[in-house]
Amino acid sequence: MVFSFWTLLAGGGVPSFDQEDLRLGHFVHLRSKKQKLTWIKTLNRTLIVDILSIGSQSRKELQRTQINTFGTHKTVRNFFVADEFVDKDPKCNQALDVEDTFKISNFCVQKEWKEENQWLMRLMTRHYITRERLEENSNPVGWMCAQARPLFSLFEIQKRYKREPLPDYLIVIDDDSYFNMNKFQKHFTLEGSSRPRAIAGCRIKYHLTFSGPYGGFGLILSRAMLKDLMEPIDCSTNYTTDSICGRIEMDRIGEYGVFRDMISGSLVELMKRYAELSAFRDHKKWTTGYCLHSDWATGYLISLYGRALGTYNSHPRMRSVFNMRFNFDKSPSNICRFEREKCTPKAEACHYVQRGIMSSIFHEQMNQTPNEFGQSPIVIRLRDGD
Repeated sequence: MVFSFWTLLAGGGVPSFDQEDLRLGHFVHLRSKKQKLTWIKTLNRTLIVDILSIGSQSRKELQRTQINTFGTHKTVRNFFVADEFVDKDPKCNQALDVEDTFKISNFCVQKEWKEENQWLMRLMTRHYITRERLEENSNPVGWMCAQARPLFSLFEIQKRYKREPLPDYLIVIDDDSYFNMNKFQKHFTLEGSSRPRAIAGCRIKYHLTFSGPYGGFGLILSRAMLKDLMEPIDCSTNYTTDSICGRIEMDRIGEYGVFRDMISGSLVELMKRYAELSAFRDHKKWTTGYCLHSDWATGYLISLYGRALGTYNSHPRMRSVFNMRFNFDKSPSNICRFEREKCTPKAEACHYVQRGIMSSIFHEQMNQTPNEFGQSPIVIRLRDGD
């Protein structure tokens, strides 16, 4: 139930549903608590949710299963499918071999971040994937090439949101993740998307001033947060050291040079351009490099740039669904509560889920609430448009 992007008529009436008002650049707000209450009582519409699934051509069946299970929930409008074709370098996995991934790992682990403001990268790269973990990975080349995929995907989605209304929420997940859309609808209808919010399916706290989503458990972005991330950056007014432009100038991950060369653009475009500047196939020529895991990249975009998440020193910057958190002292089987076989129909968000488990959980949920499922989403396969 979203009510914050409309201005009620002077007499207390409800305005007509103007799709244009919900596109990027066309935002208006209710001015009082009374107006919001009037809106709630007057209109009870279904939550509008878009889903972005980050996957690969090598395992398309996982995204197909997501579409046919929780993707059929009545709240789901668009289901965005992202794979190698949305990347700036769609043939990255053909250009690299396993030895290249080892060299990229070594570059990022050994790189010296000398600038005072780059303390975050010094902290983060201590946890960058090691050679040992790459050797344990069943597809290290595919994993490496996918680390910038969420940024490329968000940029392509931004283009679409200039043509159609923003959703109440965008959920970003991996292709082997499952979301309980019944619980999501119940909780987030009451939450309201009028405030800029970023909620992790499972949150990991790296530092007092930096939290991010952990792995593929999902990232939920409210309508107002999408607006903040996707509207053009304006440095002509209110420039302070803690403004968006001031934060970019701090060059925490080496992004300021990219921003300086941009004529105009959004935070999403800034991060997309930052990622494409350091193609993995060109790692031997890297200076700054791209040394972010995919969840670090989205976490950085939100935690240190999200306009309404508070000042630089405020905390927390990112919440988590039902307090699901990652703890470094826990064994892998206890990470974020619901993964692999621990995924049940009552779980809010699951990761590392096989197709059979997705289908089993879905059928149990559908049998309990048949009226909530059965709607086919609009499936959109993202492609690099540059």
